[in-house]
Amino acid sequence: MLARKGHIPTLLLFAEALILILTAWYTFFTLDDNLGNYANSFRIATSSVEEDYQYVLHIAPLIVGRAIELRGEGDFEASFNASLLKVAGEVDEISSLRGDFFGKIRNKEYIIKRDGSDYVFVMQKVSVYSGTSGVNAMTRTFDISIRFNERSVFR
Repeated sequence: MLARKGHIPTLLLFAEALILILTAWYTFFTLDDNLGNYANSFRIATSSVEEDYQYVLHIAPLIVGRAIELRGEGDFEASFNASLLKVAGEVDEISSLRGDFFGKIRNKEYIIKRDGSDYVFVMQKVSVYSGTSGVNAMTRTFDISIRFNERSVFR
């Protein structure tokens, strides 16, 4: 009789192992084959956000530089703001940027600080986002700071 007490835990271990094996088989055979589509959607969203982020980092100094070139005579800051609005509007018309960079310029949500004889263009919390919606939607938020004078942008 004493030898039979060890068989119950052994039988329970065998039953648990059998249940785990059956569960693993069920999971394996019923697994959806669309995992590649999910990964591809995530990859597209990530690259979309990164492309728009790089686009804003490269286009912002060009817009500021063009605004410096097109500004009128008189008060530098007033004429610069007017030409910045005009240049950004022209670029926004042909741009496919998914974000709020151009909207922040339209709404004048930026600061131009004077630093000696130079100026600093600062825009905070610029967002770019992926064009996809749902689970894989992504947003990247960053700040922009561009140093320039009345003649050119410093790179």
